[in-house]
Amino acid sequence: MTIQPSGVLGAAGPAQFEFLIHFCGRPSTAALTPTVPQKIRDLQPWQRLHNILWEGQIRGFAPFGSDSPMVCLSESPLEHLRWLLAHRQWPPWGLLLRRQTVYDLGGGPVWYARTEQLAMLPAELRGWTVRFEAGSNRSDWLHEREWRIPVPPDNPALQLPPDSVPVILVGDPQWQPTEMVRRTVFVDEFGMEASPDQPGHPQPVEVPQLPYLWTAAERWYWNQQSQELLQIPC
Repeated sequence: MTIQPSGVLGAAGPAQFEFLIHFCGRPSTAALTPTVPQKIRDLQPWQRLHNILWEGQIRGFAPFGSDSPMVCLSESPLEHLRWLLAHRQWPPWGLLLRRQTVYDLGGGPVWYARTEQLAMLPAELRGWTVRFEAGSNRSDWLHEREWRIPVPPDNPALQLPPDSVPVILVGDPQWQPTEMVRRTVFVDEFGMEASPDQPGHPQPVEVPQLPYLWTAAERWYWNQQSQELLQIPC
């Protein structure tokens, strides 16, 4: 599915944010949507982040009340993000994408619709909606400030462009993805990288690497004790 961007968004105001976060987990009191497979449910948030970084994609799932798979994000300015982490107990593991990138990928804010409004929408639009009701059948998720990106049902994964993840949020400043062997280089007798046809018979060596999305991004750490978001020096 190719989305053609139709323009540039205006600058974010003080109640908005230029970054949108895709959390790799949900609070323990919040249920996952039924369409999330058990093998993903069984993963810890940092394991999901690890997989996203190495796969270079975020898998989308149909939200409640819809059959259309979506990738979900939150537009949370820093103070609101701190509140989500400290008071709503969101796990501090996720990827932050630029708001413009999300728009260019076909994303946009969800529609918070009251029950009677929701009933008027055709099924193909339900993936963009979150039911909003404060009565006995309560559904109040306004604090999530949600955006969504639709993904194709036959391949429900959002491929992340190389420069699309400027910030990664972690809950442990020492954490990083597991290194994997991704390329082979040739080295000479002094251990320096060399051309394979160079004199001296350079030897092939497998080089472990970290995923590009990780090495290219700024990293933030949620300090639970001080209730602060801190940048990790790279």
